Amino acid sequence: MMTQKNYRDFAEVVSVSAVSGDSELLSSVGCEQTQKERFLAAVGRILREEKSRQGIGRLSEKTLHAVIKDYIEPDRSFHEVKVGSRVADIKRDDRIFEIQSAGFHLLRDKLDEFLPESRVTVVYPLAATKYIIKVSSDGELSKPRKSPRSMALLTVFTELYKIRQYLSFANLSLRVIGVDMNEYRLLRSPGQKRKGRFSSDSVRLERMPTALAYDETFSCPRDYLRLLGAAPPDAFTVKELASFSGVRGRHAYFAVNVLLSLGILERCPNRGREYVYRIVSPTA
Repeated sequence: MMTQKNYRDFAEVVSVSAVSGDSELLSSVGCEQTQKERFLAAVGRILREEKSRQGIGRLSEKTLHAVIKDYIEPDRSFHEVKVGSRVADIKRDDRIFEIQSAGFHLLRDKLDEFLPESRVTVVYPLAATKYIIKVSSDGELSKPRKSPRSMALLTVFTELYKIRQYLSFANLSLRVIGVDMNEYRLLRSPGQKRKGRFSSDSVRLERMPTALAYDETFSCPRDYLRLLGAAPPDAFTVKELASFSGVRGRHAYFAVNVLLSLGILERCPNRGREYVYRIVSPTA
């Protein structure tokens, strides 16, 4: 059974590892000329704070959230600003940034309140390259292992589907920030129960960003076609889109449904029992 004290101890192990592993970064974040340098500067500021506290302090994936927020807006006087009855992650002038790593349905109430008065950017951090580091019960860290899973941009549609009714608003944009990261996972004890047939032998403790892979903004509905990557065939089914893009079928399903709702895709005559789609010409 994981106690609160144990959890703090494991968090400290992770923090010390992360800070010691980025000692060179901490001493070289003065230059903030490029996006990648600004991102490393944000990582350095957050790690300095964690080092001074001798522990993570921001569990449940909040370290990643803090880094992204500092990267977008280093001036913290613009962080956590009350707007009406809600609190925006970042608000500067008429610009609002909301950082959400999952569960876009949770943004609906905020969007209802923010969109009539402000330009809103939903920021979605996405793991570009991830290394897994496991933490044992006595605090030992395993060697980093590269995760075989790669999150393609098309998978973003799974979250966009939850706010598809807002995507046509002219003052709403999406910003996808691809992050290289180390994911620290706490090994379960031998007697600890697991839920589900394919449950992991560990639980996620923290995700520590290490570098910026890309930073892409999607400002209008037609921009969302860029999430598909290379242009799909002239006419395609959901199954073909999944195969073409190298993603699971459910991600392709949500992509098609979002683009249909925005009028960017249209139905073609069926191919047997399968629905067929094509991209609508911008001049149509």
